[in-house]
Amino acid sequence: MKCRLCGKAAHKIFSGILISKYEVEYAECDHCGFVGTENPYWLDEAYSKPINDLDTGILIRNTIVKEVTTALIRVFCGKKGKFLDYGSGYGIFVRLMNDRGFDFSGYDQYAKHLFSIDKQVADLGLGYKLITAFEVAEHFVDPIEKFQSLAQSTENIFFTTQLVPSPTPKPVDWWYYGLEHGQHISFYSTRSLALVSKRLGMNYVSAPSNKYNLTFHLFSRKKVNKLMFDLVCNYNFTRFINFRRFRT
Repeated sequence: MKCRLCGKAAHKIFSGILISKYEVEYAECDHCGFVGTENPYWLDEAYSKPINDLDTGILIRNTIVKEVTTALIRVFCGKKGKFLDYGSGYGIFVRLMNDRGFDFSGYDQYAKHLFSIDKQVADLGLGYKLITAFEVAEHFVDPIEKFQSLAQSTENIFFTTQLVPSPTPKPVDWWYYGLEHGQHISFYSTRSLALVSKRLGMNYVSAPSNKYNLTFHLFSRKKVNKLMFDLVCNYNFTRFINFRRFRT
């Protein structure tokens, strides 16, 4: 098999049963450490519901990323300008950020906004200060192509996705494979994300995973202070700082 991220040789590591019916092979890249499924022929069925029923953490996740993104924008971007949430789902995060005074739009090819109908866009467009993509990268069929399209529209891509643990876990040992819903097909190592950032001509920083199962990453055309990035990605710290200013 070939790696869907870098195109180099990948070896089969196991099979998993997706959506309780499809036996799917997973391969790990010998070069970049990317773990991916075989060609995902089951996605039409997997996205019959754009937000899967098992995503019970959607509200707490949006609460957390609201605080962290607010702090990140204030520190690295400045409040003025246009922002976009890619894979915006029902528009919860877009609504929360507009309520805080940020000019956020949302794009999602599968879901319609329920909470910010007027802020959903039909295409990416250009000129965003920052594009966010929370729990989206693991859905990419062609990660390089997707990240390149985002990088054409912004200088900063702020996203979350869990990194593959070491040693690479089997399906029964890692919930993030998402076998029940079949939407998660791409899983990254720090090496594979560093390779993506190099292809984009961008700098890459990553914060430690937190207890809410969120791992924050940033691709930026500017150099980013790693210590400051880790600080603004600390939910407890940013919640306190933002409360003093926004009280929402």
